[in-house]
Amino acid sequence: MDEVYNLIKEDLKTAINNLPDNYSGDNMKGRATRIAAYTMQADVFMTLQDFTSAQKSIENILTYANQNGEKLGLESDVLRIHASDNPMGKEIIFAAQYNNGATVVANPLMGRSIPAATPSTQPAYIYPDGTKSTITTSQGTSCMLMTWELYNTFKANSNDQRFQKLVYNGIYTNEYVSVASEEVDVTKEGYTYLPVTLKYFDFGNEGMTTCASGNDNIIYRFADVLLMYAECLNEIGAPESAANYLNQVRTRAGLANTTAATQEEMDIAIENERMLELCFEGHRWYDLVRRERITKVMENHFAHRIQGLNPTLQSGNNGMTVNNASDVTGTPGTWKWTGSSAAILFGIPYDQIQLSGDWKQNELY
Repeated sequence: MDEVYNLIKEDLKTAINNLPDNYSGDNMKGRATRIAAYTMQADVFMTLQDFTSAQKSIENILTYANQNGEKLGLESDVLRIHASDNPMGKEIIFAAQYNNGATVVANPLMGRSIPAATPSTQPAYIYPDGTKSTITTSQGTSCMLMTWELYNTFKANSNDQRFQKLVYNGIYTNEYVSVASEEVDVTKEGYTYLPVTLKYFDFGNEGMTTCASGNDNIIYRFADVLLMYAECLNEIGAPESAANYLNQVRTRAGLANTTAATQEEMDIAIENERMLELCFEGHRWYDLVRRERITKVMENHFAHRIQGLNPTLQSGNNGMTVNNASDVTGTPGTWKWTGSSAAILFGIPYDQIQLSGDWKQNELY
């Protein structure tokens, strides 16, 4: 592993020494930049628990942002971060791009974020003015849905702009009846509402009447960098300084400053803010593994009964078995690494083990 990481670090040094800070031409935007390389370098250092080196990498990014606020910084409106008509906006550092308005080279995550709910004719979104989206749930595939725990964490701060603009709870399924509770919303018939993310919903291409999303897959963005820097500062024993960077993200979201004061409190505050700010952008697993918190978090997730939730939906949410929607408790699912000292790794594909000749499968697989 050390050999692999040393190679990655050397490649990033080469990139930093040779790439420009940004590209001015529209036909060049989206290519890797020095700022993207610094961000990935910091990510690697944090993975290796070298927070001092990560801090130095990020400070190069912050210096550039302070000097070039029109090119790198937080968007004032959270909707603009992901909008198809704002590709490579000032918050985005690196992204996998999709063609705005194209039906072929389109982001599949829009359809995956829409429940394949019945009735399949219901709109995938209803605008605040009552206008119904031309996209229907018939185009959803239910591959990337929100857990009720995440939804309820958002809902606890209803003024959060990310909750108001990037979370939707207006699609229901008439296949599963739940009991209304503080954790579950239902129709008057008891049909369950299914919370979803709108990060990949392309509001700008409604006229296409199909899930041809031009929203990019963001790999790194400035809010991520601010929270990475907050984590680095907290890890080296400066929670008060960390709060300044955490609060920049919270302020943009319309929230009050954090109340975390100690290093331990700040640890959890940053972890939770990263969950809310960066959900569905591919960071959560790596954050929890890096912080050695994944087993505790996942055991709590598997043990949580969503009060009132239909048994089938409860099982899909976290694997818990319940008999009825009114059941208060259930039989939790099992986290693979509970009680084990094995490293938390994915399994090595069988064909790669065969090709290598001498590789051994990771523990627990």
